[in-house]
Amino acid sequence: VIDLQFKIEKGGNSGVFLRVADPKSQVKTGFEVQILDTHGKEEITAHDCGGVISAAAPSKNMVKPAGQWNRYVITCVGNDLKVEFNGEQVIDLDLSKSPLKNRPREGYIGFQDEAKRVWYRNVRIKELR
Repeated sequence: VIDLQFKIEKGGNSGVFLRVADPKSQVKTGFEVQILDTHGKEEITAHDCGGVISAAAPSKNMVKPAGQWNRYVITCVGNDLKVEFNGEQVIDLDLSKSPLKNRPREGYIGFQDEAKRVWYRNVRIKELR
């Protein structure tokens, strides 16, 4: 379980990577929960804030306007991935039935930024057994 808060600049694009096998190739060897300035967007995809890139769109657009703090609680046990976003569960994904089914079951955690500023705070990690 990783519990964290984040905020981004207007137009910001970042993400939280999980189970990354190779830190030099996180996109291809792990998976990403997207952080993107998509506040107010009505039709959301896996590439919008709260989505799991290439696998699942969030059920709701929960991102606050740029510059405001948001919270993710990401829980990954075996093939079960859940994302709680600002208090609402937006992802409940069986990784074994997704395009990410061949990704590692363990690995590194990573925090991405892509040119615009991103802030992370209150990052807590709890290992489940």
